[in-house]
Amino acid sequence: MELFNIVVGLSYCFSSMALIVLNGLLLMVMNKYKDYSTMTYFIIKNICVVGIAQLISFFVGGIMTIANSTFHFWLDKSLGALVQSGWFLYLGLSLTLAIDRLLLFIPPKSPRLKKFITSSFLLLSWTIWIITGFMLLMPDFSYTYLGPNGLYLWVYSDDDGSSRMQSAESYFDLIMFGLVFLVYIVVFGHLVKLRKSTSVSSISFRLEVRIFIIAVISFTYESVFIICNFWMPDCLSKQFYINIIINLSWIVDSGLLAIVTLVVNKNLRDRVKRLSVKRSFVNVSTVQIVNHWARDTAS
Repeated sequence: MELFNIVVGLSYCFSSMALIVLNGLLLMVMNKYKDYSTMTYFIIKNICVVGIAQLISFFVGGIMTIANSTFHFWLDKSLGALVQSGWFLYLGLSLTLAIDRLLLFIPPKSPRLKKFITSSFLLLSWTIWIITGFMLLMPDFSYTYLGPNGLYLWVYSDDDGSSRMQSAESYFDLIMFGLVFLVYIVVFGHLVKLRKSTSVSSISFRLEVRIFIIAVISFTYESVFIICNFWMPDCLSKQFYINIIINLSWIVDSGLLAIVTLVVNKNLRDRVKRLSVKRSFVNVSTVQIVNHWARDTAS
């Protein structure tokens, strides 16, 4: 079992670190170029940040799996609060992104009003993050890595407050995904109208379609993830290997938007490649200089 835990823990660590790097590179590129200074990309930047925060918890969770220990009560409790409050924030940001896309096709009379609406949803998302994070640090609430099947998955504890929060979350998630789904149905209808319009350039249309595809793929994956997480039959949910699959799926979800964005957006993908190659060259050059200096010093 120790070897098995090492393999599982390493898979958590490597996948988490890879997606942390990917989210980080995407963030750096979007911050570097003015093309990505719109509100839409600002929301995507926020999603990348929360993804990195969650992945840190998953990375440390992988170490806990290898060591078969949570190390310290407050480390477990703090990281659990980080990953779960991050999930609530992610849901809020997903709805904010959907609203932002909707307002592009049904714009308010004033551009300031559009910005105010989107900013309000963004602020509300971060407010939910603060509230849920604070709640999960309270004595009767906890999100822990010490699950009934072992150290494989972040789960709610058996405390009364945690049980009530878990029950409330199942409805909250359903409502949020329902709202996002309805918004994207409306957006899809306007995209169809946009395609038929002769006054819209093909470049603008392709850009909107790319953003729509990114959002829909992320939404579909997360919907399946939520269904499996909350409404899986007991005979399956109690199996430890299902916990491993769910945790790996959650890790992927924390970097899914970055993955899909880079797959769909060639221009952004090329810029990330150039940045990663440039940094690799700088690192190699630095190592060579240090080695050369060390040899000169030794001689």
